[in-house]
Amino acid sequence: MASPLASHALSSGEKIKVVLVGTGVRGTSFWGKTLVKDYPDILEFVGLCDINPGRLEYARGYMGVTCPTYTDFEQMVKETKPDLVIYLQAPVEVLLDRVKKRGRNFERFIETNYLERIVEAYTRFFYYYTDTPLLIVNATDIDLVDKVQDYDLLVDQLRKVHTGRHYFNPGSFDL
Repeated sequence: MASPLASHALSSGEKIKVVLVGTGVRGTSFWGKTLVKDYPDILEFVGLCDINPGRLEYARGYMGVTCPTYTDFEQMVKETKPDLVIYLQAPVEVLLDRVKKRGRNFERFIETNYLERIVEAYTRFFYYYTDTPLLIVNATDIDLVDKVQDYDLLVDQLRKVHTGRHYFNPGSFDL
């Protein structure tokens, strides 16, 4: 069966330019390494972005990519010109619940007001963002880690975004 992203692939030999923002465990393990492994014929990582330079270097090695790393999102977008930016959006309560559910020792000190500031900053930033096609995903009711059908639904949605701003508001498919 053809990859759901194949129809988005560019003309002969060209690949979809992908960047990853946030190179923590979820970003590198779930998104990064999975995309490198599953779609090497149509995707190319052109940048990784995180506020932590050490985490960036680790992510690049762990994922097995050679792309440049950035601590500034806007600089990365200007220099790499990705084909699509995906913004996964969820309320603070959902984010806190996910942090608690993961039970990672290094995340136990994350405070509500810290997440509130991050959510507000991303919301404000992407409200005005127009540099590349943008897919804003309401990630409240989807589980991209444990539910393959939710992941597949998102990947299928990626095929439909070529220009402009798009919103994707899926619900969990656990019937």
